[in-house]
Amino acid sequence: MTIRILVVACLASLSAWAQTASVTGRVSDPSGAVIPGAKIEVTSNDTGIVTVAETNAEGYYNVPSLQPGGYDVTASQDGFVSQRRQGLRLLVQQVARLDFQLDLGSVTETIDVNAQAVLLDSESSTVGQVIGTRQISELPLLGRNPYALAMLAPGVRPSSGVNNLPIDQISTVSFMINGQRASSNEFLLDGAPNSAPSQNQPVVNTNPDAILEFKVETNNFSAEYGRAAGGIFNVVTKSGGNDFHWGVYEFLRNEKLNANDYFANRAGSPRPPFKFNQFGGTIGGPVIKNRTFFFGSVEIVRFVQGVTFTGTVPQAEQLTGDFSNTRNGAGNLIRIFDPRSTAPNPSGSGFLRDQFANNVIPSSMIDPVAANVRGFFPAANTPGNPVTGVNNYSRVDGNRVDKDTYSMRIDHNFSDRNRIFWRYSYDDTPFKRAAPYGRDNPASPGTGAQIFTRKNAVVEDTHTFSPTLIGSLRYSITRLVNHREPFSDGFDIASLGLPANLQGQIGEPRAFPRIDITGMSVTSSIPNIVVGGALGATDLIRLGNTTHAFQGSMTKSLNAHTLKWGAEYRVIQFNNQQTGSNAILFNFTPQWTQGPNPSASSATAGYGLASMLVGVGGGSITPAPPVTQTNKYYGVYLQDSWKLTSKLTMNYGLRWEYETPRTDRYDKLTNFDFNAPAAISAPGLDLRGGLTFVGV
Repeated sequence: MTIRILVVACLASLSAWAQTASVTGRVSDPSGAVIPGAKIEVTSNDTGIVTVAETNAEGYYNVPSLQPGGYDVTASQDGFVSQRRQGLRLLVQQVARLDFQLDLGSVTETIDVNAQAVLLDSESSTVGQVIGTRQISELPLLGRNPYALAMLAPGVRPSSGVNNLPIDQISTVSFMINGQRASSNEFLLDGAPNSAPSQNQPVVNTNPDAILEFKVETNNFSAEYGRAAGGIFNVVTKSGGNDFHWGVYEFLRNEKLNANDYFANRAGSPRPPFKFNQFGGTIGGPVIKNRTFFFGSVEIVRFVQGVTFTGTVPQAEQLTGDFSNTRNGAGNLIRIFDPRSTAPNPSGSGFLRDQFANNVIPSSMIDPVAANVRGFFPAANTPGNPVTGVNNYSRVDGNRVDKDTYSMRIDHNFSDRNRIFWRYSYDDTPFKRAAPYGRDNPASPGTGAQIFTRKNAVVEDTHTFSPTLIGSLRYSITRLVNHREPFSDGFDIASLGLPANLQGQIGEPRAFPRIDITGMSVTSSIPNIVVGGALGATDLIRLGNTTHAFQGSMTKSLNAHTLKWGAEYRVIQFNNQQTGSNAILFNFTPQWTQGPNPSASSATAGYGLASMLVGVGGGSITPAPPVTQTNKYYGVYLQDSWKLTSKLTMNYGLRWEYETPRTDRYDKLTNFDFNAPAAISAPGLDLRGGLTFVGV
């Protein structure tokens, strides 16, 4: 539970919610006397919608909950000449100060003044950076990841992959702000939570052409914000207007413009494939002029990324048990000893082993399971080291990403006192990694297709109860799915000769087991493609995160005070099952075939592949049961902006928030209680300690 108290000598954000902007100011006559009851009209240049307010007894007015964009602001009062400020540009979360001085005259007269951008933000204590439409559309974005532009804000340090195409949920959007951890940030999309519970990274990466602007707040947040020790990323999407606007685009990259990889050249392989097509479009306009508007966007990515695999695989004669020409880097023969011949040393302490005749394992001594496993090794296809045979395998293949992103937003104005908007964003990104040994080899130590599905939907209603009282209600849902089965999903390990009942005892995953052999491995030119060992991989990811959020706020303008209060409630569901690539592991090292002293390692004795062939090694099974977790978040805040003088405003606020511990639907979460009564007893011993289950 945390309580935050904010007291700063300037005005904080007055918008009904964080994705909007507001205008505030004072209306006076030529002598400087305030004009109470003056009518303020704020007209949107895009939609024609008029928002009305009036000045209070102190001459102040406040118009919150305005969508970022262009506006005309008019001030009028009986006995004074009306004044209209044209072309005022409001940014996300901006509180623009716009004062009026009205001359005496006829109410039928109007003075037009071209408004300028508010260069000095004197009305907000927030430290941050607004990234505008022009920056988003004109600055280069290699993968069209809009969050990469956060690097324009001081104090923001990105991860190395932030400018790449957003595929996974971690590497492409990770920022450290003012030294805080990258998982300490809060991501908002149209004011709705857009953070994944797993690593606190954004769920939906919006098409840059669908973004109006966004702000990165790095310090001194107002009381309306919570759940962030780092920074706030607040993205606002575009809405339609009274005019139709549309656009299409395509970005293209191709291997014809790339040089070949050194190892591919050395092996005589062609250039790895690289085809990148990123295309899409946007369209927006009116359904009913001055009342209902729509804006939609679509982006499609078809991406084939070349990968070069290099590694060391067994020579053909080694797979038959013939190690008569297996040598180390110095050219010395590596002798192979029979582990079954281990016997006490007749001449002293310890044990001794016998070397296989001619350094060849007889076929009768090759383990039946190993005999089946060896058939899954690919053939060596490059010369490799002339002495050791290292790096005798090379293969060129390609990762494939088929990314489809859609978004639709509807804005509707029931009247000048009530409006609503709805938006739905969807992203489906299947990531098919290349297979180190080819897709037809189930023992390839890669991963299965990984599918990222992202959804974010929000509906918000804003009602003006009076010129001085505005309220907003919002519901949103955010969901992230990360699903990846093993590359050899469904493989029957009994076909290798292992016991038929073993898989049932292991459970998930059902895949070709990982087999690590010292000296045998494969690597890729792109990270996180090879996840297994010499053969096989058992990694499994079944993740589903869902966040439901209910938010409400009220803004009340008084004489010298602007009060804002609100509450927030979230239900955060975290469902996950994940195993490593070594959930089922067999490990073979030289120690099982070294000698003559089996306890003494040597550069000229023992070979990992020989240990596998005779069926002697180690292993482990690491199960990972699924968890179905839920926690809840509550937040309540109150803040006040007090205009002490026409030039000095003090903001102070209070926020209370509480986040419950996680609970599991099936009570699978455990702790160890050192003082709990022990499950067993022993005479004369006071045994204590045992597992306790959360919620039980």
